[in-house]
Amino acid sequence: MLLDLTDILHESGAVITREFCLKTDDVEEVALAEEVRGELRLQNARRNIVISGNANAVVQLPCARCLKQFDYPMELTFEAAAPISLFQIPGLPVASDDEYDDEEDLLDDEIRSLFEGHNLNISELVRQAICLQVPINPLCAENCTGLTEFANNADNADPRLEQLKNWANRNGTS
Repeated sequence: MLLDLTDILHESGAVITREFCLKTDDVEEVALAEEVRGELRLQNARRNIVISGNANAVVQLPCARCLKQFDYPMELTFEAAAPISLFQIPGLPVASDDEYDDEEDLLDDEIRSLFEGHNLNISELVRQAICLQVPINPLCAENCTGLTEFANNADNADPRLEQLKNWANRNGTS
């Protein structure tokens, strides 16, 4: 989903607020359980466009213990800033090559990927926020017991491991 920034790019000090809703298939590389709804605040701070906002999302994640998929609700926050020189602004002079090169060197790929011409890619902004804010080891429940079905089926283990079981019994371990 693209948001046209032409109006805010032309007026220094301008602030706009936009609500958005992304469908589950609008965000690449992320399994969404339901639509993402949120609000963005964009401000032209003379030399930069400052983006902030928040959204609510429900992401499908595998549990780190039992590996089952579960829905994980998230409250996302967004913050980004990009120099005005990054944008192709219709009707405004193009920044000089020297000024553009200095600012361009400081930008990282994550910021560049948020903008296409004079548009903000909201889907990419949400994708980055989810990737940054998702827990490293998500759990379906605090008391998740893990892969119990494998532990309970230890007696039905692979017959090739029978000798290892016999060895453990001989040495007094089980």
